[in-house]
Amino acid sequence: MVDNYIQRIDINTWILRIEGVTILLDPWIVGSASMLPVLKLVHVDGIPIKIDELPKIDIIVITHKDVDHCHLPTLNLLDKSIRIICPEDVMKIVKKAGYINTSVLNYWETIEIIHPHLTITAVPAEHPKLVKQNAYVFNYNNKAIYFTGDTNYVKAFKDIGEKFNIEYALIPIIGVKISMIGQIVMGPEDAIKCLEYLKSKNIIPTSYGNVKLSGFLKPFMQTIGCADEFKSLLKEKLPNVKLLLPERLEKLILFE
Repeated sequence: MVDNYIQRIDINTWILRIEGVTILLDPWIVGSASMLPVLKLVHVDGIPIKIDELPKIDIIVITHKDVDHCHLPTLNLLDKSIRIICPEDVMKIVKKAGYINTSVLNYWETIEIIHPHLTITAVPAEHPKLVKQNAYVFNYNNKAIYFTGDTNYVKAFKDIGEKFNIEYALIPIIGVKISMIGQIVMGPEDAIKCLEYLKSKNIIPTSYGNVKLSGFLKPFMQTIGCADEFKSLLKEKLPNVKLLLPERLEKLILFE
């Protein structure tokens, strides 16, 4: 029997394994994520896995071009024959890193991966508002995993929930707001609305971990809500949705 699992690395980086296919999501495995002088992100507790400790990766899936999701130093160290699925504006970065097996997915486009019962569909996300990025739905035997990097609330949540049978939703639960720009990541209340539309049976928080920020932008950033607020809202409004909080490197078995 093939194990199907999602493994948390940290923050936005995950390993998803379905039917023998291993997919690396938003890879940031080495060093800091730097856009200095604007912003720099550092894993306070270090990164819990090394490049040479990763399993054999079949596919890399990237939501958007921010450095903590599309991390060029990490991409430079991975096997360039790995297939990459990404939005259009990420393509230049992955080609710079030397990848040749690349596929751009626009909203609602689908790629069939190896097995006819495993597909990846790009769906709408925004970060910040009106700035497009991809979220993805991994559909396996009519059971789906929804994964988004940083996103605001989007109207497409309703369409996604109607089109797919979402078993697991990997979404942010703590919001981020930047002065003069506005909210760029949805907070607890919007995360609850998202889950209501997705009709997901399980929630796995993303953008979740211990990161130190520095740089010009830091004083203008503020969080919206907290994990405890989300937990309280979930218990009140969606008591049947299961909250899963894996530790770093912990594997959650899927579709049990």
